[in-house]
Amino acid sequence: MKKSHLILLIIPFLAISACGSNKPKQQATLHIKVPIETKDDVFGCYEKINFSAEVSKKMNTIEPWPAKFQWYCFDNDGTMYNLNQSKHTEYTEDVLWETFKTIPKDIAYTIPHKGIIVTVQKSAKQRIFWGTSKVKGILFRVGNQNIPNGSLIMSLYSPKVKKHIYHRFLKRVAEY
Repeated sequence: MKKSHLILLIIPFLAISACGSNKPKQQATLHIKVPIETKDDVFGCYEKINFSAEVSKKMNTIEPWPAKFQWYCFDNDGTMYNLNQSKHTEYTEDVLWETFKTIPKDIAYTIPHKGIIVTVQKSAKQRIFWGTSKVKGILFRVGNQNIPNGSLIMSLYSPKVKKHIYHRFLKRVAEY
């Protein structure tokens, strides 16, 4: 029986990630992970990266947003938009921005400290603190998925269990 491992070490500037068998070609890869600092660091639209059920279960102890396909756009005015669907669609950034023009601004975000995004959803009366970094490097893998350069990694930490309990990996959406 093959034994799989998942290691996700959250350090401000370096991270090591691996998931899979003990074969040399699937060993951990070192990459630079830069904590976000300004709205310019996150401006744009992103699509959630989906992982296999096995990898997701090892990585996330909770799944508070179970929609299979998710897109997020961060505007420089402090608004975050999201779209959830059960079927995949190839959206461009232009199409997402056009879509979001027609809906109310329900989720605001701020960056109060380096590496932290706070989202506030008015309709749900919800405030969430996210540890957030941007991937700088092309060798980052989780399971069998490549995490592209420029992707965001948003993580929820539970002080109760003293560990990260949820990770959202978001890749940039093509502009056109």
